[in-house]
Amino acid sequence: MNKINSILIILSTSLILGLTGCSIYMAGTKEGVSVEEISESGTRSDVIYKDDLEIVKTKRGENGNVIHEDYFALKPKGSIARAVLHGLFDFTTLGLWEIVGTPIEQHLGKVVYIPIRIYYDENENVNRIEYLQYD
Repeated sequence: MNKINSILIILSTSLILGLTGCSIYMAGTKEGVSVEEISESGTRSDVIYKDDLEIVKTKRGENGNVIHEDYFALKPKGSIARAVLHGLFDFTTLGLWEIVGTPIEQHLGKVVYIPIRIYYDENENVNRIEYLQYD
């Protein structure tokens, strides 16, 4: 009887550990770029090389310098704290959280772009950033 209990415990533990992971991975995967990260970039060339920005339009002054550019910025998603919570929920619900957590993360993981405008000074340093509204 003792041997059967040990086998059941090992199988249960393996099953729980095997089921956890998908929603945890999805919750912890960081993508996107925040306005704070863009502000810290400093120069226009730093902004252009960010992976999660798509340039839409550039406005230049009379002397050819860039006044501002419009971008679609991939909205930031993913967080270590959310991944830890998913792990705790997985553990406390014996893996049943995966049934709920994975669809939730799929919904939260949808790609969302935020329209922004970045203004530059005469040396092409980031001056300010504003959110745009497209109708």
